[in-house]
Amino acid sequence: MRFDRLLLAGVALLMSLAAQAQLSYTTLATGLARPLAIVPSPVDTRLFIVEQRTGTTGRIRVFKNGALLATPYLSISPVSNGGEQGLLGMAFDPDFATNRRFYVNYTNSSGHTVVARYTAPTTASDVADAASADIIFTLNQPYENHNGGTLNFGPDGMLHISCGDGGSQNDPGNRAQNRDVLLGKILRIDVTGDDFPLDPNKDYRIPADNPFASSAGADEVWSWGWRNPWKFAFDPRRLGGHGGMTIADVGQDTWEEIDYEPEGVGGRNYGWRAMEGLVPTGLTGGIPPYMNPIWVYDHSLGCSITGGVLYRGSRLGPSYFGRYFFSDYCNPRLRSVLVTIDPITGEATASDHVDHITLGATSNITSLHADQNGEIYFTTVGGSFRRLNQATPYFAVEGQIIWNGLDPSAVPPKYATVEYRSQATGNPILSLEVGLAPDGRFRLPAPTGAIVMSVKKTHWLRRSVNANTSAGDATGLVLSMTNGDADGDNEITIGDYALVSSAFGSTPGSPNWNVNADLNEDGEVSIGDFAIVSSGFGLEGDA
Repeated sequence: MRFDRLLLAGVALLMSLAAQAQLSYTTLATGLARPLAIVPSPVDTRLFIVEQRTGTTGRIRVFKNGALLATPYLSISPVSNGGEQGLLGMAFDPDFATNRRFYVNYTNSSGHTVVARYTAPTTASDVADAASADIIFTLNQPYENHNGGTLNFGPDGMLHISCGDGGSQNDPGNRAQNRDVLLGKILRIDVTGDDFPLDPNKDYRIPADNPFASSAGADEVWSWGWRNPWKFAFDPRRLGGHGGMTIADVGQDTWEEIDYEPEGVGGRNYGWRAMEGLVPTGLTGGIPPYMNPIWVYDHSLGCSITGGVLYRGSRLGPSYFGRYFFSDYCNPRLRSVLVTIDPITGEATASDHVDHITLGATSNITSLHADQNGEIYFTTVGGSFRRLNQATPYFAVEGQIIWNGLDPSAVPPKYATVEYRSQATGNPILSLEVGLAPDGRFRLPAPTGAIVMSVKKTHWLRRSVNANTSAGDATGLVLSMTNGDADGDNEITIGDYALVSSAFGSTPGSPNWNVNADLNEDGEVSIGDFAIVSSGFGLEGDA
């Protein structure tokens, strides 16, 4: 118990230090034309910067080996040139390494939303094939504002598209609360096929598990009740995230909000136009229940939230792990809140607002995004591209957790506790609750120095490995987890046999059900769980 209290005290201390520390930034490029998105390459270290427009041309630029390349990756013309129109988003296909495809979101010369697919000549090409355009989705916009525009592929491989309510004030068509309309929604489509072969403007499939695919409501809708979800991002499990989605929804008169959606949970109504933040608007046509945002702020701090990513990098240090960084277009400051995610339910809460950096009056932030390793970059309307820094950078631990003894059909553990101790003294330094990728690969922030990294998970023996993060990332770490510690005493003995025996034959809901006895996580306590205890009998976990 004393060890656990010390670990918790270490977490509290680091969170307090995060609140006190002032970060800085490095300007990497200037002279960009209204940059508003940063997209990491899935195959190398390049970053792709989306320029909203210069005149009526939207462009994607390449930042490679520390320099902005002069030739655009792609130019799209004509795009409409209203204040919130132009080239708005980009996403690489999950299979880009083999199919070389990527997707863009823009408003065409008529002001309507277009999502188009392009193909690169090779994965390493710095210029895409402009002639390869294939329009896969269009959406008529009644007004020029509130176009959303972000594209992201989720952990499920489906393409998610943010769509504002269509514009004007008060959502005059009550579109966000109408499930039959695509405006005011986040959409989810499958780009691997075509359910509409006769429609040249619809080249995608409807995922069978979309919430309204077999009931009332538009098939493409994933979530609804949005005003203008300008930016959203997924929380990457490979970097210790939990797979959910953070969404910054731009408010109208009084409130700006941050929302969180657990991985794979669709069909939620986020309230607009009936709600703004946590407050009823008095406008009619709402269909409760509504999901509450995890954080709101009023217009004394700004007027148009710019999201935003959960920090899952390493260079800022573990004290920033899990903080959601955001800004506001009307108030050029960089802020964050700590987001705490329940690993079992997937639901999140937010706390501890920190104002980190005050920028110049002409530095209104248009986007914040993370690179391949979770480090944060941001753009400004004046054309700057910047990286968020810590004065003395921290380093990462990187490797793989191997889960032995799982049933072949079982899902690998989705979260675990990672603990750090000093090699020299054995004293605890920090404990993090982290999400886990299905293949067990991880990259996590770590304290600096000679450390012991341990992984702890219910009914698995604790495993530890030495690492040194004094001068660089500690890579190639492997932790081979052994199943069978049903009673949680860090050894596999007769006590584990006894616990499995007491729950034998049970399933969830049975009087004698004990989830810790279901060692192979197949939903029942059976002979397979006895076999796991037998195979590891007599083994002990690491200190």
